[in-house]
Formats: sequence, structure tokens, C-alpha cells
Amino acid sequence: MSIWAVVGTIGDLYVATLSDGRIVEDSDLRLLAIALNRAGVPSKDVHFEWRARERMMTAGQKVALHATIRTLECEQPGTGCRMTAGNAVTG
Repeated sequence: MSIWAVVGTIGDLYVATLSDGRIVEDSDLRLLAIALNRAGVPSKDVHFEWRARERMMTAGQKVALHATIRTLECEQPGTGCRMTAGNAVTG
């Protein structure tokens, strides 16, 4: 069973709560993606949550987070994916 994450914001931080109870925080979206990848969270298992009185992540931020994690996944040997024209392809 893979680990999943719910990502939201608190102030200027992106905060990810992992299914195993860990919490990952960073003000830089790329660094958050790296931390989630290292924690074993696949891009398909990243979900988003908006909390009252906090800013909502934009569609672009969500796409960037997914894409960065997916790129990191494809850089790992044995994943069965490859990058073509900047996009991850499985198979």
C-alpha cells in the first residue's frame, strides 16, 4: 500500500499531511515535491485540501507539484517511465 498525502497551505507554507502521520512543510513547492518523493508518495497519490482562512493553491501550483514529483519518479531506475518532450510517459 502506498503512502498518500494531502497538501494545503498554512500562511506562507505548503503543508503535506502523509497517510502514515508524518507532516512535511516547506515554503518552496519544488522542495516540497522532493520531500514527498523521498517519503515515498507517488504523484498520483497527492491530493489537495483548502482550509478556511487560508489561501487556496492555484491550478498551476497543483500541476507543478504533480509534474515535479512525476519527473523525480521517472529519474529512478526501474520505474517503467520515460520523459518525452518534457512529459512523463509510462510503458
